[in-house]
Amino acid sequence: MSIIDIVSNSNKFTNIDYRIKMMVGILMLTISLITNNTYVQIGIIVLIMILLIPIAGISPRIILRIYKIPLGFIIMSIIVMIIGISKDSNNYFYSFNLGKYFIGISKIGFSVAVNTLFRTLSAISSTFFISLTTPLHQQIKGYKLIRIPDVIIQQMVLIYRFISVFFKEMKEMEDAITLRTGYKNRRLWLKSSAVLASSLFIRIMSSFDDWKNAMELRLGNESAEEEVEC
Repeated sequence: MSIIDIVSNSNKFTNIDYRIKMMVGILMLTISLITNNTYVQIGIIVLIMILLIPIAGISPRIILRIYKIPLGFIIMSIIVMIIGISKDSNNYFYSFNLGKYFIGISKIGFSVAVNTLFRTLSAISSTFFISLTTPLHQQIKGYKLIRIPDVIIQQMVLIYRFISVFFKEMKEMEDAITLRTGYKNRRLWLKSSAVLASSLFIRIMSSFDDWKNAMELRLGNESAEEEVEC
């Protein structure tokens, strides 16, 4: 099981009606996306942290660990947004000239970046609220309730299943390489990384074939919810 599975099945919100949790999460996600008020977006982030940490009893260390993945992409996007090129130095908080042009931290770009940062964080927090408090089989019931097409739910379950398989296989192979001092120097690191990538690809494809054969044996009648629970 992935860390999100473990947390979603063991927090204080697990046994609360999934319709309430998903309604709260979707409502906060909708507000995050439609409002331009930064204070509202910050309020949503704070509210979700209060719900997740002291009330649901989820460890702050786990929350930080989960946020690390999107934060890397967000920071890179923010850097691209705030850096601008113009002929007018008045457009920047700080700039240096390169020929006829000025490169620096754009005032407009900074404003857009701040708005994007908090909008993204509040939207991600809303999504994490659903993921961390609602086990996937409960989420599927919720998605069916709001009439999301079965084909989309099936794709979600497929992605969910293979993300778990991917990380499980990667962890086992990394541990095996580490025990054999496969990362001892740069040459071994490069060779081990190549072996890890190729072996991981082969194992994932093999796992997909096994899953596909199992589905054919069951005549494709297994529902998405049953797939998650099996």
